[in-house]
Amino acid sequence: MTSKLRRTAISLEDKYAILKMVSEKNLSYDQIGTHFKISKSTIAGIVRNREKYEHTNDQCVKRKKIRCGDYPEIDKAIVIWLKSMRHAGISINGNLFKKKAQQFAENLNISDFCASDGWLDRCKKRNSITFRDIVGESASVSPEMYSEWINFKLPSILQKYESRDVFNLDETSLFYKLMPNKTLSFKNETCSGGKLSKERVTVLLGANSDGSDKLPILVIGKYAKPRVFKNVKTLPLLYSANKKAWMTSSEWEKYVNCLEKKFKKESRHVVFIIDNAPSHLPIEKLQNIEIIYLPPNTTAICQPLDQGIIRNFKLFYRNLFFKMIKLCFKWIKLILKQIKLN
Repeated sequence: MTSKLRRTAISLEDKYAILKMVSEKNLSYDQIGTHFKISKSTIAGIVRNREKYEHTNDQCVKRKKIRCGDYPEIDKAIVIWLKSMRHAGISINGNLFKKKAQQFAENLNISDFCASDGWLDRCKKRNSITFRDIVGESASVSPEMYSEWINFKLPSILQKYESRDVFNLDETSLFYKLMPNKTLSFKNETCSGGKLSKERVTVLLGANSDGSDKLPILVIGKYAKPRVFKNVKTLPLLYSANKKAWMTSSEWEKYVNCLEKKFKKESRHVVFIIDNAPSHLPIEKLQNIEIIYLPPNTTAICQPLDQGIIRNFKLFYRNLFFKMIKLCFKWIKLILKQIKLN
């Protein structure tokens, strides 16, 4: 009595691999069948339907079946249109996607098509389309300017200065009272909270190329003498204030001149690589600091501090923030216990 072969579904990824083995490696069906543990007839069927697989969306290779839908012409047109829109950096929502699909149906003389929510959901699954947040600024980067900076401008700076004397500076906003908007909870529990704090300060960070030196942190707040600074004689950072807690040209000039004195005492010549923000105006009569601006629209990928340094700074701050909250709860508990004893 012969044992029956168990039917197994083959993913599109494996089918592409089989077609590649047949065309490029000239392997026999027996050899391919042994590798994938399938019969020769299955391989022959895949080769027979080569054209169907080659016109499948490459993003769907993990699937085991080709899902063409009832209107493959509309699917093909809408996918091409979406790719062109995303290449141009244009955001597309579900309603616009459905309207465009209905327009394609009219142009193709398909009268019984309805761009419903159900069709949208199935079309997204067929073509591996997801609804995602737009994050970052890397789409606005100019390839030509980036290439010129990386290949010519930056190497010339690194030849002129040692790594320890090449600094990058950048500002970031810090919402210093912001509580997390996510929490662990039970399935049937309703999670609700108050308004999220919008109080912020601007923080200017700076570090050198080899990580051996950090510039003094500048914090810009709204108040010249906050209550928390009462009876505080020294701070581990520089503090300044203006009405909007933003970096201004005067704050920038004051900070750079302070560092100029520092490097002059050390008899050290350094270079500051910064973005071309309006507040970063050129400063005259600098002897120990040279300021070089990053090309416009390239800071998202050229700015070293944007490659994880600022993010880590905020993570460390959050950890200290929650430790302080935990410590406050501990002190409150001890005070209440003392009150009860008295």
